[in-house]
Amino acid sequence: MLENNENNDLNKEPNKFGLPKGYFKNSANSIIHKIEWIEEHKAYTYLNSLKKESGFIVPAEYFNENEIKLELIEFPTLFNLNKTVAFKTPSNYFEELETLQLSNLLVEEENELVAFKKLSTVKKQNNFKVNEDYFNASQQKLAATLLNDKKETKVIKLFSAKVWYAAAAVLTITLGLWVYNQFYKVEEFKDCGTLACVDKIDLVKAKHLESLDNDELYELVDTKKLEKKLHDKTDTKTETKNDKKDLDTSLKNVSTDDLLDEI
Repeated sequence: MLENNENNDLNKEPNKFGLPKGYFKNSANSIIHKIEWIEEHKAYTYLNSLKKESGFIVPAEYFNENEIKLELIEFPTLFNLNKTVAFKTPSNYFEELETLQLSNLLVEEENELVAFKKLSTVKKQNNFKVNEDYFNASQQKLAATLLNDKKETKVIKLFSAKVWYAAAAVLTITLGLWVYNQFYKVEEFKDCGTLACVDKIDLVKAKHLESLDNDELYELVDTKKLEKKLHDKTDTKTETKNDKKDLDTSLKNVSTDDLLDEI
Protein backbone atom coordinates (compact mmCIF):
# COMPACT_ATOMS: atom_id res chain seq x y z
CA MET A 1 0.00 0.00 0.00
CA LEU A 2 2.82 2.36 0.75
CA GLU A 3 4.38 1.85 -2.70
CA ASN A 4 1.07 2.56 -4.42
CA ASN A 5 0.66 5.71 -2.37
CA GLU A 6 4.13 6.90 -3.43
CA ASN A 7 3.28 6.31 -7.11
CA ASN A 8 -0.02 8.09 -6.67
CA ASP A 9 1.87 11.05 -5.21
CA LEU A 10 3.96 11.23 -8.41
CA ASN A 11 0.82 11.20 -10.54
CA LYS A 12 -0.55 14.17 -8.65
CA GLU A 13 2.35 16.39 -9.86
CA PRO A 14 1.39 18.47 -12.95
CA ASN A 15 2.86 17.55 -16.38
CA LYS A 16 4.75 14.48 -15.02
CA PHE A 17 2.36 11.66 -16.00
CA GLY A 18 3.74 9.68 -13.09
CA LEU A 19 7.28 9.45 -14.61
CA PRO A 20 10.64 10.20 -12.93
CA LYS A 21 12.31 13.55 -13.20
CA GLY A 22 14.12 14.11 -16.54
CA TYR A 23 12.65 10.98 -18.13
CA PHE A 24 11.75 12.54 -21.48
CA LYS A 25 15.08 14.35 -21.78
CA ASN A 26 17.11 11.17 -21.14
CA SER A 27 14.89 9.17 -23.50
CA ALA A 28 15.44 11.68 -26.30
CA ASN A 29 19.24 11.46 -25.85
CA SER A 30 19.22 7.65 -25.90
CA ILE A 31 17.06 7.60 -29.05
CA ILE A 32 19.45 10.00 -30.81
CA HIS A 33 22.50 7.84 -29.85
CA LYS A 34 20.70 4.72 -31.10
CA ILE A 35 19.97 6.32 -34.48
CA GLU A 36 23.61 7.45 -34.80
CA TRP A 37 24.86 3.95 -33.93
CA ILE A 38 22.62 2.34 -36.59
CA GLU A 39 23.80 4.80 -39.23
CA GLU A 40 27.46 4.11 -38.38
CA HIS A 41 27.08 0.31 -38.51
CA LYS A 42 25.16 0.04 -41.78
CA ALA A 43 28.46 -0.71 -43.58
CA TYR A 44 29.26 -3.60 -41.16
CA THR A 45 26.58 -6.18 -41.83
CA TYR A 46 28.51 -9.00 -40.08
CA LEU A 47 28.80 -7.06 -36.85
CA ASN A 48 25.08 -6.23 -36.99
CA SER A 49 24.26 -9.92 -37.43
CA LEU A 50 26.15 -10.91 -34.25
CA LYS A 51 23.58 -9.20 -32.07
CA LYS A 52 25.96 -8.39 -29.20
CA GLU A 53 27.67 -11.77 -29.36
CA SER A 54 31.49 -12.08 -29.29
CA GLY A 55 33.00 -12.79 -32.70
CA PHE A 56 36.30 -14.09 -31.21
CA ILE A 57 35.12 -17.36 -29.73
CA VAL A 58 37.76 -20.14 -29.67
CA PRO A 59 37.26 -23.78 -28.81
CA ALA A 60 37.93 -25.03 -25.30
CA GLU A 61 41.66 -25.65 -24.51
CA TYR A 62 42.61 -24.22 -27.89
CA PHE A 63 45.77 -22.50 -26.68
CA ASN A 64 46.88 -25.47 -24.53
CA GLU A 65 46.65 -27.89 -27.46
CA ASN A 66 48.38 -25.54 -29.89
CA GLU A 67 51.11 -24.31 -27.51
CA ILE A 68 53.95 -26.13 -29.31
CA LYS A 69 52.72 -25.03 -32.74
CA LEU A 70 52.50 -21.42 -31.63
CA GLU A 71 56.02 -21.54 -30.17
CA LEU A 72 57.52 -22.85 -33.44
CA ILE A 73 55.75 -20.44 -35.81
CA GLU A 74 58.89 -18.31 -36.06
CA PHE A 75 61.06 -21.40 -36.73
CA PRO A 76 59.66 -23.15 -39.84
CA THR A 77 62.47 -25.74 -40.01
CA LEU A 78 61.78 -26.97 -36.49
CA PHE A 79 58.05 -26.81 -37.14
CA ASN A 80 58.33 -29.18 -40.12
CA LEU A 81 60.38 -31.80 -38.23
CA ASN A 82 58.75 -34.96 -37.01
CA LYS A 83 57.64 -34.66 -33.42
CA THR A 84 59.96 -37.32 -32.01
CA VAL A 85 62.12 -37.15 -28.87
CA ALA A 86 65.75 -37.32 -29.98
CA PHE A 87 67.13 -37.77 -26.44
CA LYS A 88 65.13 -40.79 -25.40
CA THR A 89 67.03 -43.30 -23.27
CA PRO A 90 66.14 -46.91 -22.61
CA SER A 91 64.62 -47.96 -19.32
CA ASN A 92 67.06 -48.35 -16.37
CA TYR A 93 69.74 -46.67 -18.46
CA PHE A 94 71.30 -44.59 -15.69
CA GLU A 95 71.19 -47.40 -13.09
CA GLU A 96 72.97 -49.82 -15.42
CA LEU A 97 75.41 -47.13 -16.51
CA GLU A 98 76.39 -46.48 -12.89
CA THR A 99 77.22 -50.13 -12.24
CA LEU A 100 79.09 -50.34 -15.54
CA GLN A 101 81.22 -47.32 -14.74
CA LEU A 102 81.96 -48.61 -11.26
CA SER A 103 83.10 -51.98 -12.57
CA ASN A 104 85.36 -50.28 -15.12
CA LEU A 105 86.94 -48.16 -12.40
CA LEU A 106 87.64 -51.20 -10.24
CA VAL A 107 89.29 -52.97 -13.16
CA GLU A 108 91.43 -49.93 -13.90
CA GLU A 109 92.51 -49.67 -10.25
CA GLU A 110 93.60 -53.30 -10.24
CA ASN A 111 95.56 -52.96 -13.46
CA GLU A 112 97.15 -49.56 -12.80
CA LEU A 113 99.78 -51.06 -10.44
CA VAL A 114 100.87 -53.83 -12.78
CA ALA A 115 103.93 -51.83 -13.82
CA PHE A 116 104.88 -51.34 -10.13
CA LYS A 117 105.67 -54.74 -8.66
CA LYS A 118 106.31 -53.57 -5.10
CA LEU A 119 103.11 -51.56 -4.92
CA SER A 120 101.10 -54.38 -6.44
CA THR A 121 102.34 -56.77 -3.70
CA VAL A 122 100.98 -54.51 -0.96
CA LYS A 123 97.70 -55.75 0.44
CA LYS A 124 94.64 -53.77 -0.53
CA GLN A 125 93.68 -52.89 3.01
CA ASN A 126 91.56 -49.96 4.12
CA ASN A 127 93.71 -48.05 6.60
CA PHE A 128 90.90 -45.67 7.52
CA LYS A 129 88.61 -48.31 8.93
CA VAL A 130 87.66 -47.82 12.58
CA ASN A 131 85.89 -49.92 15.15
CA GLU A 132 82.12 -49.78 15.49
CA ASP A 133 82.20 -48.08 18.90
CA TYR A 134 85.07 -45.75 18.05
CA PHE A 135 83.07 -42.53 17.86
CA ASN A 136 80.92 -43.35 20.89
CA ALA A 137 83.99 -44.10 23.00
CA SER A 138 85.72 -40.97 21.77
CA GLN A 139 82.64 -38.91 22.60
CA GLN A 140 82.54 -40.24 26.14
CA LYS A 141 86.26 -39.67 26.58
CA LEU A 142 86.01 -36.07 25.37
CA ALA A 143 83.02 -35.40 27.60
CA ALA A 144 84.86 -36.79 30.63
CA THR A 145 87.92 -34.67 29.85
CA LEU A 146 86.04 -31.43 29.24
CA LEU A 147 83.58 -31.77 32.11
CA ASN A 148 86.18 -32.71 34.70
CA ASP A 149 86.00 -29.93 37.32
CA LYS A 150 88.57 -31.38 39.69
CA LYS A 151 91.53 -29.72 38.01
CA GLU A 152 92.13 -26.15 39.01
CA THR A 153 92.20 -23.71 36.17
CA LYS A 154 95.28 -21.58 35.84
CA VAL A 155 94.59 -17.86 35.88
CA ILE A 156 97.01 -15.78 33.85
CA LYS A 157 97.16 -12.20 35.04
CA LEU A 158 97.60 -9.65 32.34
CA PHE A 159 99.09 -7.04 34.67
CA SER A 160 101.42 -8.49 37.31
CA ALA A 161 103.33 -6.59 40.00
CA LYS A 162 106.45 -6.44 37.82
CA VAL A 163 104.51 -4.78 35.05
CA TRP A 164 103.13 -2.16 37.43
CA TYR A 165 106.61 -1.43 38.83
CA ALA A 166 108.05 -1.10 35.32
CA ALA A 167 105.23 1.25 34.29
CA ALA A 168 105.79 3.38 37.40
CA ALA A 169 109.54 3.56 36.71
CA VAL A 170 108.98 4.60 33.10
CA LEU A 171 106.48 7.26 34.20
CA THR A 172 108.90 8.61 36.82
CA ILE A 173 111.78 8.82 34.35
CA THR A 174 109.56 10.53 31.79
CA LEU A 175 108.36 13.15 34.29
CA GLY A 176 111.94 13.73 35.48
CA LEU A 177 113.19 14.32 31.94
CA TRP A 178 110.29 16.67 31.24
CA VAL A 179 110.96 18.73 34.38
CA TYR A 180 114.68 18.84 33.61
CA ASN A 181 114.08 20.04 30.05
CA GLN A 182 111.61 22.68 31.23
CA PHE A 183 113.67 24.26 34.03
CA TYR A 184 117.29 23.43 33.18
CA LYS A 185 118.23 24.57 29.73
CA VAL A 186 121.82 23.94 28.68
CA GLU A 187 123.25 26.55 26.39
CA GLU A 188 124.72 25.15 23.25
CA PHE A 189 128.06 26.60 22.18
CA LYS A 190 128.50 26.75 18.47
CA ASP A 191 131.98 26.36 17.06
CA CYS A 192 132.36 29.34 14.73
CA GLY A 193 135.98 28.51 13.87
CA THR A 194 137.43 31.81 15.18
CA LEU A 195 138.98 33.10 18.36
CA ALA A 196 135.65 34.66 19.33
CA CYS A 197 134.36 31.22 20.31
CA VAL A 198 137.39 30.33 22.46
CA ASP A 199 137.22 30.76 26.21
CA LYS A 200 139.38 33.46 27.80
CA ILE A 201 141.22 31.00 30.02
CA ASP A 202 141.97 28.78 27.03
CA LEU A 203 143.44 31.75 25.17
CA VAL A 204 145.67 32.68 28.11
CA LYS A 205 146.84 29.10 28.62
CA ALA A 206 147.54 28.53 24.96
CA LYS A 207 149.29 31.90 24.67
CA HIS A 208 147.64 32.69 21.34
CA LEU A 209 147.57 36.41 22.03
CA GLU A 210 151.36 36.57 22.24
CA SER A 211 151.72 35.10 18.76
CA LEU A 212 149.14 37.43 17.14
CA ASP A 213 150.23 40.68 15.48
CA ASN A 214 148.40 43.99 15.65
CA ASP A 215 146.47 43.47 12.41
CA GLU A 216 144.96 40.21 13.62
CA LEU A 217 144.08 41.74 16.97
CA TYR A 218 142.58 44.72 15.16
CA GLU A 219 140.29 42.37 13.21
CA LEU A 220 139.24 40.39 16.30
CA VAL A 221 138.68 43.26 18.73
CA ASP A 222 135.66 45.58 18.67
CA THR A 223 137.62 48.82 18.29
CA LYS A 224 134.83 51.13 19.36
CA LYS A 225 134.29 49.45 22.70
CA LEU A 226 138.02 49.11 23.28
CA GLU A 227 138.68 52.79 22.53
CA LYS A 228 135.84 53.84 24.82
CA LYS A 229 137.22 51.71 27.60
CA LEU A 230 140.75 53.04 27.11
CA HIS A 231 139.56 56.64 27.14
CA ASP A 232 137.56 56.02 30.31
CA LYS A 233 140.67 54.73 32.00
CA THR A 234 143.07 57.44 30.86
CA ASP A 235 140.48 60.29 31.04
CA THR A 236 141.70 61.68 27.75
CA LYS A 237 139.39 63.68 25.44
CA THR A 238 141.14 62.96 22.18
CA GLU A 239 139.09 61.19 19.51
CA THR A 240 140.89 58.28 17.93
CA LYS A 241 138.18 56.95 15.54
CA ASN A 242 139.56 55.24 12.45
CA ASP A 243 143.13 56.19 13.48
CA LYS A 244 145.14 53.05 13.05
CA LYS A 245 148.42 54.48 14.29
CA ASP A 246 146.99 55.68 17.57
CA LEU A 247 145.23 52.37 17.95
CA ASP A 248 148.45 50.48 17.40
CA THR A 249 150.16 52.48 20.10
CA SER A 250 147.17 52.06 22.37
CA LEU A 251 147.14 48.29 21.91
CA LYS A 252 150.59 48.12 23.38
CA ASN A 253 149.29 49.63 26.63
CA VAL A 254 146.19 47.37 26.77
CA SER A 255 146.28 44.49 29.17
CA THR A 256 145.44 40.94 28.19
CA ASP A 257 142.23 40.95 30.26
CA ASP A 258 140.94 44.00 28.40
CA LEU A 259 141.59 42.36 25.05
CA LEU A 260 139.87 39.21 26.15
CA ASP A 261 136.84 41.22 27.26
CA GLU A 262 136.49 42.77 23.80
CA ILE A 263 137.06 39.61 21.74
